[in-house]
Amino acid sequence: MHLVQVQGEERYSNLEVNKRLALTSHGKASATLAVREGCVLEVCVAQFWSSAGATTVDLEVDFHGLSAATGAQNAVAIVAGEGYGAVRVKSALRTERLNPSAKLDRLQSTLRPKKAELAPLRDAERDSLWEGKRSHGLTLEYSLSVKEKDGATVAVRMPAINKRVYDGPLDHQLYYIVDKYHRVVGEGDIYPEDHKLSKGEYTVRVLLRHDSPEVLRKLETTPLVLDRKLDTAVELGVYERLNDLALHRDSAKAKAKALLKDECRPLFLAAADDEKMPKGAEAGDVLKGKLTLGAKSPAVPVTYVVCPKAEDLDKKKGEKKTDADKGKEKKDAATKLQEAARDAQMSALKKLPRGTHEERAEYDMALSVLLTQFPDHLPLLVQQCKTQKEVADNADETDKVVAMDAAVSAADGVIAAVDT
Repeated sequence: MHLVQVQGEERYSNLEVNKRLALTSHGKASATLAVREGCVLEVCVAQFWSSAGATTVDLEVDFHGLSAATGAQNAVAIVAGEGYGAVRVKSALRTERLNPSAKLDRLQSTLRPKKAELAPLRDAERDSLWEGKRSHGLTLEYSLSVKEKDGATVAVRMPAINKRVYDGPLDHQLYYIVDKYHRVVGEGDIYPEDHKLSKGEYTVRVLLRHDSPEVLRKLETTPLVLDRKLDTAVELGVYERLNDLALHRDSAKAKAKALLKDECRPLFLAAADDEKMPKGAEAGDVLKGKLTLGAKSPAVPVTYVVCPKAEDLDKKKGEKKTDADKGKEKKDAATKLQEAARDAQMSALKKLPRGTHEERAEYDMALSVLLTQFPDHLPLLVQQCKTQKEVADNADETDKVVAMDAAVSAADGVIAAVDT
């Protein structure tokens, strides 16, 4: 049995099911293919060459499933900074069970070549084409770093030219991966494969071949896509109401339900929290996965663009305090000596006697000299405030008002010097 839907610029292998069925008398067998609306489906059934005699079969084609309208070529695109992606699910044929879930299981990052070499192939006789044309090769080098402790499963891709053989734009494409000791640890061609790489630094070399050097010269900056398989998939929250998504109401996530024929429901996919992001994901990288609508419905591709990680505000406050402390520690020797002398003078000032009128006058003179040298030093201003309060407490009724005003003025100086 062969099922196929022909669609422009799509590989047959992505659009067909080719299945051999073994049937007994009155037996049943089935094959399933995800189809696209508006395209012709071809169904062919033929008896296998080794089966003897004629066979009568009844064939039934049954259409079912949920369709998703996203406005983006039947895929959900989520830019994490926008907070969500939206899709509308419709049951166009019959009552279907909707049980949505979304998972991201691939991480894609992009590399630019660090080196490009264009040259004709070495063997002039073997690599010459008709009409005197000569095959040329463009070798591109990319630096690949695997930081995961347990290594990573990586595929290298050039989506615009991969998986195209006879209708491809180039004559040839190959790649291989070497480690820092120049040992080959992986290779491939137009069909990208997963390679298990240990932690370390690698170089990816890609060879593109064409008879026109002008064509190859335009490909010297071609980006290379690194497609990594995640050990643990990133799950996205799926909601039926946008307000529930905005307020992160986990209890309001979409649950399994039946959709009647022609019924349409919106679904909203929430951006993932930073702690759920894979360690190697950087801003601008892409996560790929799928939105599953139900057991009998085709999955919807999901593309997720990673945004910058949020800063730890509490940690940042602590760093500010640390920077301030470090600033104090970085004072030069002259400043440290001046502050030590000031502190010694302050200590001596507090020990000066203030019992008699002459002793009070000497104390006031010393305090005035220090205030002139260090007018913003908070401990010194506090000492002045205490001194003025002592004077006000011991003053007679005639001088008490003046002394209290002086004490209040000293207190205002302390308040003004406090760093709020």
